[in-house]
Amino acid sequence: MLLNCIIDGNYILSRLVFTLHKNNLLYEALTQSLENTITNYKKLYPFATMYLVSDSKEKSWRKKLNDNYKATRKKDSDIDWSFVYKTYDDFKQNLKSVKLLESPRIEGDDWISFLTTKANLEGRSTIIVSNDYDIKQIVNWSLNPLYINIMTNEMYNKEKLFMPK
Repeated sequence: MLLNCIIDGNYILSRLVFTLHKNNLLYEALTQSLENTITNYKKLYPFATMYLVSDSKEKSWRKKLNDNYKATRKKDSDIDWSFVYKTYDDFKQNLKSVKLLESPRIEGDDWISFLTTKANLEGRSTIIVSNDYDIKQIVNWSLNPLYINIMTNEMYNKEKLFMPK
């Protein structure tokens, strides 16, 4: 069975940053933690293709339509976000055997939806690594063409797996 893996880079970055910051390990361990996370997903299955999707650094098309989009989200002011984003950019530039998808005004969930739909039309299944609950709408299956999409994430040291009904 051909199976793709799509990793929401912003999700894994956020999860790691808050955990490392809480344990005073952000500066020492962020790069290695990102690398270890990708390596662990690579070990799950011999995926046909692995993608790391990342939000655009520019204002997304949704934000251009609605200035209040994500306006209530707050960043932890104790975290050195300049360091985080610089480290994440360096990490993305050094990816091996994982395709990076990041474009102006496009969010990671746009890439996830596009890649999953394209794979499904080709009869490929997809494992999505994300905490974006909007993505659950593409957790589905079909017999013609044959595919199944599932989503997994980790919250509070508990792994969750979302399967189609």
